[in-house]
Amino acid sequence: MADRDLRLVVFDFDGVIADSEPAHFEAFRRTLKSIGVNLSWDQYCETYLAYTDREAIQMALRQRGNEPSQAEIDDLAAIKRRDFAKSLDSHLKILPGVPELLADLNKHQIPFGICSGAMRSEIEFVLQKSGLLPYFHFIVAADDVERSKPDPEAYLLSMKVGSEFCNHDKDLESTECIAVEDSVGGIRAAKAAGMVCLGVTNSYPAEQLRQADVVVDNLTVVDTDFLKKLLD
Repeated sequence: MADRDLRLVVFDFDGVIADSEPAHFEAFRRTLKSIGVNLSWDQYCETYLAYTDREAIQMALRQRGNEPSQAEIDDLAAIKRRDFAKSLDSHLKILPGVPELLADLNKHQIPFGICSGAMRSEIEFVLQKSGLLPYFHFIVAADDVERSKPDPEAYLLSMKVGSEFCNHDKDLESTECIAVEDSVGGIRAAKAAGMVCLGVTNSYPAEQLRQADVVVDNLTVVDTDFLKKLLD
């Protein structure tokens, strides 16, 4: 790959910025239990992790042999969101290395944002609660796209939105952008959008993230210089 400038970094949210998946799981588990569906942590990780709330609820009901209406899906998704907010107090944790990496990117004037399958209200709630919300230049959430990861729509939109914060001397190219992901579907989405991808083993082992350009155990080993070298 020819040498390129690093002009934009886009982070997945759950499993990359915040360890809020346990809170999502507990809220999702209780919501499904109310309609007679039992869900284990392993089932959640294997089947539902990369999907939006509505998609996951629809999948769970279909596996029961039901074809849910949109109203039923919306009602259950609203219940899950309320439960999730209550669960955060006992489950929320910002992952190691995140505040330091954001501060370093900010020091080097590299814009960065979030591209997530979570709802915007949930992302903003967590970031506000952790004090990180002012750092991010933009958020692309499930509310903003029709097709969730592994479809590249969300990352393509992230680059379009993120380009507004970049130097406008030239158009932003996908190979000048790095996505930071923890899931197989997220990595597939980033690569399909033409981005360089850094995988983090917060949710899956390294062997499952091999489609990423580089994989690290956590973000404590990553700074702006590390990310710049991924584009060499």
